[in-house]
Amino acid sequence: MKRGADVLDISDISTQELKTSIITNPETRAKIEIELLKKKLESEKNKFLADSAFVLRKYEEFTKVQSEVHKAENAYNRILEYSKNSEDVNATYWKTQLVSYQKSIDSAKAKVHNTILKLSEKGVNVTEIEKQHKVTAENISKIEAKLEALSLIEIDLIQQYEEEKKARLQLTVKTDHVKDRELENRNLFNHFLLTTLNEKVIANKHPEIPFESRKFASR
Repeated sequence: MKRGADVLDISDISTQELKTSIITNPETRAKIEIELLKKKLESEKNKFLADSAFVLRKYEEFTKVQSEVHKAENAYNRILEYSKNSEDVNATYWKTQLVSYQKSIDSAKAKVHNTILKLSEKGVNVTEIEKQHKVTAENISKIEAKLEALSLIEIDLIQQYEEEKKARLQLTVKTDHVKDRELENRNLFNHFLLTTLNEKVIANKHPEIPFESRKFASR
């Protein structure tokens, strides 16, 4: 209840939780809860994927030239391994080619640098985008881990709801017992009042009747 106003604040109450809480079967309730959680997680994951795709499109040009650097480095490393192979008769030749492959790497990196400058002129910060992409990838990974854990969560929920159901049943039995005792006491009290009233009526009408006889007559 909000202070100073006669208004009930229910903003923190989940209507979906209220709906599932009335389901008495623990397994059914747990399954529904898991399905709802799964849909929520998948929705969050799709949002991150969409955001990631939007961000990546901004520097697609950068990723293309960056891939050229990776290709040049892989080629250099391959030739380097050839040149280290003492059993290869062409090992000396491969060593002479390393300079050329290194130039390819340098050229590719120069293209990356120029591309970053061009994108910055368009207001695209490559470094910031890479950070955003990394954070998004981490969030997606966390969501996927949660999705994989849903089966274990479902087992825990079933156990929890079974315990809650058992507690409710015990409370109901206890409440019914109290009501039975209350009804029994009420009946005994009513019987006592009726007997006392009858005795008084008889005493008023027939004062000559002995007390013990009045009790018998009132039954």
